[in-house]
Amino acid sequence: MRPSSVVFSLLLALLPADARAQDVWLEARILTPLRVVLPKDYEATRAYPLVILLHGRGGSAESMLTLQPRLGEATFILAAPEGAYPVGPGHSWYPAYDDPKLWRFTDAQAVDLIQRAIRTLKERYRLGGVYLLGHSQGAALAYLSAARHRNEVAGVLAFGAGKPEALLGDEERAALKGLPHFLSHGRNDRLVPFGDLPARLDYWKAAGVPTTFEPYVGGHDLTSAPLAEAAAWILKQEKAKAPAAP
Repeated sequence: MRPSSVVFSLLLALLPADARAQDVWLEARILTPLRVVLPKDYEATRAYPLVILLHGRGGSAESMLTLQPRLGEATFILAAPEGAYPVGPGHSWYPAYDDPKLWRFTDAQAVDLIQRAIRTLKERYRLGGVYLLGHSQGAALAYLSAARHRNEVAGVLAFGAGKPEALLGDEERAALKGLPHFLSHGRNDRLVPFGDLPARLDYWKAAGVPTTFEPYVGGHDLTSAPLAEAAAWILKQEKAKAPAAP
């Protein structure tokens, strides 16, 4: 090896790792599947509520679709998109990168994906109301999507959600006023402490967001989440907005 090569190698070794290897983010346009499950005995002439299932960090579209039996196999059209960023065996809606500028960009990308999913499914199926059901990180995305496309969404269901004040700006919070909201949280959640819920409920009340709160015995997962109650809540919203019989 030439002396100059030795010196160059030594300089590289002395440089901080972030000076030698840096991430430069580029937007890549890719096709991503939207997994859709139709109700049992589906009838094309009938309108069904659409429930968009949004997984948490490390989750997947497939894991969310396993909820169908607990939501009711004959009741809803279910659709599950998937986050673009791999996390272990699952996915995330956002890259693991501490850069607020990057978060704003990926927020917009994720919200746009949900909006395009809704519009695509409206072209393919007869739909009733559109509901966003999110778990953890997916709940945050449900709030953002509903706030930025308020007229497209009939309700939000959030499980294991974090603090909304850390996510929503004043305009987004105002946009959610009047939107039906189902909030559920495990009493033994160690990731998002259950003790934060009173402040969370006060936040939604002050924002004018009508909230149904369903706690459950469980942690930061959906194993024992009250999904039958969530399904009944959706049907109640659909009945409330249906025109009265003459």
